[in-house]
Amino acid sequence: MPQTTTSAVSVFNTATGAASASNASVGPAPTGQTIWISGISITGAGATAAGSVTATLVGTIFGTLSFVVGVPTLGSGAVSLVIPFYPPVPVILGNVATLNVPSFGAGSTGQSAAIWGFSSQS
Repeated sequence: MPQTTTSAVSVFNTATGAASASNASVGPAPTGQTIWISGISITGAGATAAGSVTATLVGTIFGTLSFVVGVPTLGSGAVSLVIPFYPPVPVILGNVATLNVPSFGAGSTGQSAAIWGFSSQS
């Protein structure tokens, strides 16, 4: 795991959508630095019909990470998925990572994607 020093800089991004996907990205890091993902979250309301969607985190050293998210019917609950990464996950592919969350479906009033971490010297 990298040591966090005074040269580390926090990175964070969010995106929201209703009938469309939510895609939150961090990066690229400054020259000579690497981005480390400390966590992600996926939140939102339900949809007209219950189901599931598959969110993906692309750009990590481990390749694409997939997360199946259960989507309840409207009014019966909400989605709140928070995943911390310890140790943090390093980013590759041009030093950009993106959390892609598809629309929860017809009738969805919205969902959000958040990604956070830090950049530090490589």
